Amino acid sequence: MSIAFNTIPSPATWRVPGVMTEGDLARAAQGPADKPYRALFLVPRTSAGTLVQKTKQQKIVSADQVRALCGAGSIGYQIARAWFAQPISARILDVDLIAVDDNGAGAAAALTLAFSGTATAAGNVPLYIGGKPVLVPVASGATASQVATDVRAAINAADGLAVTASGTTGNVIITCNHKGALGNEIYVRMGYYPEEALAAGLAVTGANATLTGGTTNPTLDTTVWSVLGEVQYDVIVMPWNDSTSLSAIMTEMAGREATPREVGGNVFVGKRDTSGNLSTFGAALNAYDLVVLGGKMLEPPWMHAARAAAQVGASLAANEGIPVRTLPLLGELPELDADRFTPVERNLILFDGISTSVVDAAGQKRLERVITTYQTDPGGAQSTAYLDINQPYLLRYIRWDLRRRFAAFARYSLVPDGTTFDPGLSFISPAIARGVLEAAAGEWERSGRITNAKALVATAIVEINATDPTRLDIRIQPDLTKGFMQAAVQIQFK
Repeated sequence: MSIAFNTIPSPATWRVPGVMTEGDLARAAQGPADKPYRALFLVPRTSAGTLVQKTKQQKIVSADQVRALCGAGSIGYQIARAWFAQPISARILDVDLIAVDDNGAGAAAALTLAFSGTATAAGNVPLYIGGKPVLVPVASGATASQVATDVRAAINAADGLAVTASGTTGNVIITCNHKGALGNEIYVRMGYYPEEALAAGLAVTGANATLTGGTTNPTLDTTVWSVLGEVQYDVIVMPWNDSTSLSAIMTEMAGREATPREVGGNVFVGKRDTSGNLSTFGAALNAYDLVVLGGKMLEPPWMHAARAAAQVGASLAANEGIPVRTLPLLGELPELDADRFTPVERNLILFDGISTSVVDAAGQKRLERVITTYQTDPGGAQSTAYLDINQPYLLRYIRWDLRRRFAAFARYSLVPDGTTFDPGLSFISPAIARGVLEAAAGEWERSGRITNAKALVATAIVEINATDPTRLDIRIQPDLTKGFMQAAVQIQFK
């Protein structure tokens, strides 16, 4: 038997006495392995940010790091705060960031609070901006102008807000720090808990509404996509949910998913609106690499999406087959009862590609069902092929694992079954490849990623290409694990 060494010279070329050894990685890719995950923040920055726009910063490890890169009052910083508030996010070791400047032709959204009266007793201004409390103490006898001055100062001193306050006399003009339509989803509320009320003697108008007037989001162009390169980002978080931005990134994601690139992932965005408007919005989408998280959330929808992306991405990184139901959105203040969607409303938007969340008995907001926006197949027929978020990630795992396993045969000869070779030589045949599939399928089943591994192997087609003898063609039909979503029980009297 002749052993096919990789680096050790043959006796015909080497006569110096001694022992020579080498390592062979051909069998290194055996056994189960978890796919490494990578995340990307595609976010806006303010002029205070140090990162040059449309460039990439790798190895983001904290929100404070993003505070410097994108600016303290930036939406990029808000997304990072929401992401890193989920301890589970530590499972995703590599987080990169691309910052984008506002569109100079855009306008920033704004809202005006108008205070009037004089405080007849000490109290507070229980202001909430994007779900973040800005509680301003009020002294007895304080005038509307004095209160407004204190409110403006408190807003501008608060960390983590993407707004700035200005105005005169009793007015507080709250303006988004970014130009664009995205600022129109920042919600301003006066009071949240039942015991919270505006100091006696004072009145205010303009609260309990979103900012308005924001127009023209930045353009996501080829410069941005070139910065992404061929790195696979499994999870991408971005704040823009307008049709132009979504169309641009979905075009890019479709190209990244397809052969030969195969570096796809899912984009997570949020949208704050009524259930009816969300239904209309979602019905116009159809992409398995897009997740839209909807609701009438208190916090900006991009923070909601970032919390969800961190939880979902980290859970899938541990095992793509485990459902993501009930994962907590840590740090998010739940909507008030009146703004929480009913089961009927949530069901409506789930049939239009919008993911849902609920609030448990303890007041913790949790993911209910995370789905993609894929709703119809290329023929226009309704399809649930990529309904739940696990499905595209399971397929990407199988693709990654097969690539990993077959990469070990890079320096092997491809021969037909039945070929007589010296056992010491390196060769692979369809039968050997089927054995690789059998081992892989068994491990996928044991790890909960597929079911019925034996059927996968039995129905697999493994053959040398009819026109190219250097190519091995394989077709498999994995039965992907499905999450437990419902139980239907009929109780009969006896």
